[in-house]
Amino acid sequence: MFDVEFLNRLRRSELGCCVDELRTGARILEFGAGTGIQAKELAEMNFDVVAIDMLASGYSQSRVFPVIDYDGVSVKVY
Repeated sequence: MFDVEFLNRLRRSELGCCVDELRTGARILEFGAGTGIQAKELAEMNFDVVAIDMLASGYSQSRVFPVIDYDGVSVKVY
């Protein structure tokens, strides 16, 4: 069975490996945002974040950050 909490822990660990390389206050576009956990944590660190994922990815019910649904062709920007 797939475990969303494991995925979130993994994404937090990945973020910890690279966040020091980002310029303070940088604008970040995250493709394949999944649950949005990395986008949420980056936003909490005062980065300007836009997160995009495909609705079919299966994470829409577990999102913790506003993620724009992408259909592979066009994107609606709000």
